[in-house]
Amino acid sequence: MQRHEITFYFEVSEQDKFDDYIYLRQDLIRLKGNRYAKQRNLIHQFCKRYSIRCKVDVETIDSGNNRKCLNFLQEWCELRKCDAENGESLACEKMATMNALKNIDALEVKGILIHIAGAVCAFGIGSRLTDTMSVLNFEKAHASIKGLYQFLDNECAKHLFTGCEYINKESDMKLPNLAQSKKSYNPVNMIKSYRLTLHEQ
Repeated sequence: MQRHEITFYFEVSEQDKFDDYIYLRQDLIRLKGNRYAKQRNLIHQFCKRYSIRCKVDVETIDSGNNRKCLNFLQEWCELRKCDAENGESLACEKMATMNALKNIDALEVKGILIHIAGAVCAFGIGSRLTDTMSVLNFEKAHASIKGLYQFLDNECAKHLFTGCEYINKESDMKLPNLAQSKKSYNPVNMIKSYRLTLHEQ
């Protein structure tokens, strides 16, 4: 559908601060240069602390282990009060993540989970958007484990998006800490977000 066809049916308005962050996949894998020094250091700290004392495993998510991810998601959401009263965005994201996990074999998505000493402590889920771009739809990890989010992000780039040039990590949902984190990974582009409102007939 062309833009003039869209505007015939909808009012199109830009959604400020909901732009998607676009990265080069190889940047997120290699983390080269001074601009990624912080991420490399945090990953090094995580691996030094947990790979020596505890066994760290990266595993593909499927119908055989998705229940463990659902349990972890529930724990993650309890800490952040992911319910409609406290924040519609988190509540909607929780439902979308649950649906993706429950239907992981049927949907065109891929995921990985991370065990530390046998317990799930993080997972990520991605999907293909175009021939050259994939989307990191969901990424959850124990925030109390230093370097875990950075380790998960790097593993997702390596394992979930083979053959893609770009990774879309979606918007920051106007959350300051999330915005700071996404900007720190040096996006190569930002894609504007729009709201479509149906014209009254």
